[in-house]
Amino acid sequence: MDQRKPNIIQLEQLPLFVDGKEYSITARDLTRWPTVADFIHAHLGRSARQACGEGGCGACAVIVTRPYRDASAKGKLRLESYSIAACITPVADLAFTSVTTPQGGSRWSENGATPAQQALLKTNAAQCGFCTGGIVSVLDSACSGRGLSVDEVESCLDGNLCRCTGYRPISEAAQMLCDDYAGAQADDAAKIRAHADHYRQKFDDLSLFPRDLKAAYEAYFCTDGVDGVALVDTRAVDSAAGTNRVVVNSHCRPASLMVLTEVYARAPGETSVAAASGAARWEYGRVLAAGFTDAGVEEHEAEAIYPHKVSVRDVPELRGWHLIEDGSLEIGSATTISALRELRAHMAVDAARFAQHQASLDALVTQTRYFANESVRHTATIGGGLVSCHHLSDMIPVWVALDAKVRLISKGAGPRCLPVRELIDVEEARLKLHPDEIVVSLILPPRAPGRFVAEVFKQAIRRTDSMALVSAAMSAERSEDGVLHNACLAFGGLGAPGLRAQETERSLEGSKGAPNADALCAGLEREIETLNVRALPADMRAY
Repeated sequence: MDQRKPNIIQLEQLPLFVDGKEYSITARDLTRWPTVADFIHAHLGRSARQACGEGGCGACAVIVTRPYRDASAKGKLRLESYSIAACITPVADLAFTSVTTPQGGSRWSENGATPAQQALLKTNAAQCGFCTGGIVSVLDSACSGRGLSVDEVESCLDGNLCRCTGYRPISEAAQMLCDDYAGAQADDAAKIRAHADHYRQKFDDLSLFPRDLKAAYEAYFCTDGVDGVALVDTRAVDSAAGTNRVVVNSHCRPASLMVLTEVYARAPGETSVAAASGAARWEYGRVLAAGFTDAGVEEHEAEAIYPHKVSVRDVPELRGWHLIEDGSLEIGSATTISALRELRAHMAVDAARFAQHQASLDALVTQTRYFANESVRHTATIGGGLVSCHHLSDMIPVWVALDAKVRLISKGAGPRCLPVRELIDVEEARLKLHPDEIVVSLILPPRAPGRFVAEVFKQAIRRTDSMALVSAAMSAERSEDGVLHNACLAFGGLGAPGLRAQETERSLEGSKGAPNADALCAGLEREIETLNVRALPADMRAY
């Protein structure tokens, strides 16, 4: 590993564009306008309405177009566009991006309305209008030119709450953006979709991305000898020894894994671990994260304040996926939940090459369908979900059932790789990480096609956009003669993430044919009573 001292440029302002106009995020904005919604709505007066403050209602959604270096293409600069929950996204995380609010999307439209706005107008889908802006952003981001089907489009609106319309006209507007829509307004829908294809290209065209933003991003993230950027707010503090400059807020964005490892190793001498998130773990006063979906909620609820943030968003080594020598599939820890769907779509195109991972990817993607909502799925990452180690986690039981491994690195201890099953400290409900350790990737082992079975389940108060009451993932291998081996039954919501019903697993080992369902459920029910490491309400145990 390169041992030179990282050169992270410390600045007091960073650029971004909002609706085609250039603005600056200053160091003082980290305190005055800490979230994107604060900055855009309260400061700039644009549409990003705040309501829940937890990324759950969709009123604040805006579209973000950001550059990134594609590790699979030798660091080539590309663009990605998606909707975000502005109320939980740190403002400095939008530096070097172009933000499109519901008001600003029309600048790329000849008739003054975006595709989603046209569809919503056709179906009379707005009443009070408070939620409409967020719905416009989500639909323009997720549907325009993406070729979604009517069956798929419902998931786009998981996190958009409306208390007026009853959702029917909103749902119909979303369906009008789908290629297979055959409803009463099919002719109008065809015209809107033709516009949507052209509209979407505007977001993805690098030549249309603001030149100044592109140049600034390349200067800090694509230039030899420069290792990233940090927005730093320093204040003068008087003491008996005199006046000193103290860093009160900071947002650091390293440009490589080497630099990230170095930065994270420089933890304050005395820190108490409070929780976990991002691609590593939370420490008192500082958080290392990618999407900040957990940290943003924690700060909103004032359960924790993180004045010093380190973003892994610009580290190309933590993004993407590839097959390694033994046939395993390695997925970067900063890969978003929504990107898992893209991975499965890519796998379908090259089915023979990825056949050994079909069942595993199907299980992961099935569980992500009911993970939070579309705007959160665009930014929440697989590494963040793992290291947050929440006892209601949707995804940890799946990683456990799939027998995934975790690749880790730290400056002090170096690299290591071990199974998720061994990394979880069940008693403490956290991962057994070294103080400066970072999750680099998750690795899925190859499975014999047709012989490996994995199923996932989630029970929640609501069908979508809801924390689980209990989640489960179950897997097993079946030999040629139909004998079950290596069964795994992993659960979330039973007091600690990734708990396994090992007695039930042993009862399945070597069985042939369909097991006795009644006996199996009765045994599992008895075992679950012994699994709880924390007191749980009886109704949750019943689930």
